[in-house]
Amino acid sequence: MKPSSRAANILFHLIPLGIALSCSAIAAEPDKKTGMTIEEANQAMANPITEYTMFITENDTYKYQGEITDKARNQNITLIEPLIPTSIGDTGWNLINRPVIPIIRAEIPTDIDPLTGHVDWDQKMALGDIVAFTLVKPPHQGSFQWGAGPTLTMPTATNDELGSEKWSAGPAAVALYSSPTFSYGALAQHWWSFSGNSDREDVSLTNIQYFFTYQFNKRWAFVTAPTISANWKADSDNVWSVPVSAGLTYSFFIGKAPARVVLEPQYFVVQPDDFGAEWNVRLAFAVILPKL
Repeated sequence: MKPSSRAANILFHLIPLGIALSCSAIAAEPDKKTGMTIEEANQAMANPITEYTMFITENDTYKYQGEITDKARNQNITLIEPLIPTSIGDTGWNLINRPVIPIIRAEIPTDIDPLTGHVDWDQKMALGDIVAFTLVKPPHQGSFQWGAGPTLTMPTATNDELGSEKWSAGPAAVALYSSPTFSYGALAQHWWSFSGNSDREDVSLTNIQYFFTYQFNKRWAFVTAPTISANWKADSDNVWSVPVSAGLTYSFFIGKAPARVVLEPQYFVVQPDDFGAEWNVRLAFAVILPKL
């Protein structure tokens, strides 16, 4: 990587953290009129089916290794993830809507010589395939909560090599225990392709994000929230990606809006043999907004 590219890459990763920490220094405490304490905000931001509207952005910086490459390869994915709960009339039921919009910059194999096995690589950057799920959340839930509904992957990638070119859908469900001190649970999704480019491989993909948060005090918390994935269309040596992680969150207020930043290194204890992630550094920012 050229020095100028390396500097731009570092700056790209640090901007969200710098903005968040600057805001925390400006506004450290909530206005009493909001009616939301920092303890309540921490519990809400650790809950993927909270009834508060949130704006979430996440940056994942991966290092890939495998049999088809002679060195580590980089992949960077920035996710834009608004979480939008909506009430179903006066029933107490809620719909938890969450689109995930990825912007991908990655080194990818462009050509493989069948005789020598030599692989040519190129760096691409594009909008990826957008994923959206809607979970139905029952009313009057206490510490144990759950939701279930459909999930959809749309072939929105602006570069064919960074997307599936398939429409895919399937079930999604989440279950968790939530308290002011800690929360834990899992969000599972599965997609099967049902339409799209017939020349591309069909999709059968499972993602399971398990999460645990322990709140040390009002500001700081331990967090682990990696995502296990299984590509059921791959051969047996390339199905699973299984990460473990340990990170920290810091909570603050931007004016009256509760917010937090997350830094979470991840290591993959299982990865595809041919080409898979070995390390990831996750940097995320979330802020609670007025409910729509």
